[in-house]
Amino acid sequence: MAKKGQRFKKYSGEFKLCVILEMREHGLGYGEAARKYNLGSHVCQGKSLLRACFRAPEFFRVEGLAIKRLVCFIRFRVCFDAALQTAAVFWFYEKTLELKAGINFGFQGIFCLCGWNIIRKRSSFFMKKVFRSLIFAALAAACLTLSACGDGVKRVGYGFGLVYNGGSLCRVKIETTGDSIDSVEIDEAGLITDWTRKSEISGGDVADEDWQAVSAGDTVVTYAKRAQFGDKIFSLGADGKYALADGTQYDDWIKEAENSAYYWERLENGDFHILKSDGDKYSVTYSPYAEGQTTDKSKRFFKSKNGYWPAGGHGKGYNANMAAIADFIKAKGVGLNGSDASKNDSGNFVLGGVDTGASVTSFKEYYAVAQKAFDSRGELPG
Repeated sequence: MAKKGQRFKKYSGEFKLCVILEMREHGLGYGEAARKYNLGSHVCQGKSLLRACFRAPEFFRVEGLAIKRLVCFIRFRVCFDAALQTAAVFWFYEKTLELKAGINFGFQGIFCLCGWNIIRKRSSFFMKKVFRSLIFAALAAACLTLSACGDGVKRVGYGFGLVYNGGSLCRVKIETTGDSIDSVEIDEAGLITDWTRKSEISGGDVADEDWQAVSAGDTVVTYAKRAQFGDKIFSLGADGKYALADGTQYDDWIKEAENSAYYWERLENGDFHILKSDGDKYSVTYSPYAEGQTTDKSKRFFKSKNGYWPAGGHGKGYNANMAAIADFIKAKGVGLNGSDASKNDSGNFVLGGVDTGASVTSFKEYYAVAQKAFDSRGELPG
């Protein structure tokens, strides 16, 4: 309460406006501004004066300019800063998740930190504290997320998918230690219509009654009526499609990852057969894919082993392309959008601004299968 006879110092509207602007520009608190400009007889009185400026801005006017409009703008600026800073936090967290997937985070991380520093300097004192709280929360969440895969534990994952216009089954195997991708293996296997086709068999004396002609456009192809791998028996229908006894078609069955893994293992073990009408198995011999290539049943229908697309002909060949994709994934991870890949003048696919070294047409499909493999990783047994 003011004492009798006490005289109060008066401040011009221009001066008050300058103080308010100074506080907003440099993030000064009420006490700091009161001390700097020697407001009131003591700091508490100066702080009270400044609070009044913000609580009742319409009280002060400078040459017809309402300070209320200025304060409304300042309040808008605070809200804008809050939205901008929150967006920056989520951006930082998103980039941290990309780091988990193996993306090179270096330059993006530097950009984020520089942006954070600029925003921090331009923000009010209150918003600085809010932003610090948000960034620490995001970092804590990111650390918890990264800890699951950044622990140095060895993991392995398998991905399956149809590639080459659905003409073959691709498998990608990825081994990691923590976040680091140690190895990538890519291969393709033929489907049931590859090893049941009569033209692929060089010996075995399969009876005519166990073959069926199927028309495909202007072409007629002959397939075995019945085929088995493992304990799965498929029969050829009138529509030229293989199906289980319950009606499930092979084309749908093979799309399930568990079924793809089962089929792959049977082919690796050579456990696939053409059946007689009474259910017995024919013993057949397959022709090599190319002259001088393997006729081993456990290798014949795998592209990495049967001589498919050798080097020295058109392009670099199958195995060299798969090696290029594997090297790219080990270096850049699987966190990119494969659909963004495009070919450069050299005929190689470019993804994430990097020449992958691979020219194979189905590059995008192989990359998508690799992403499945990474996501399916499980800890290797001790």
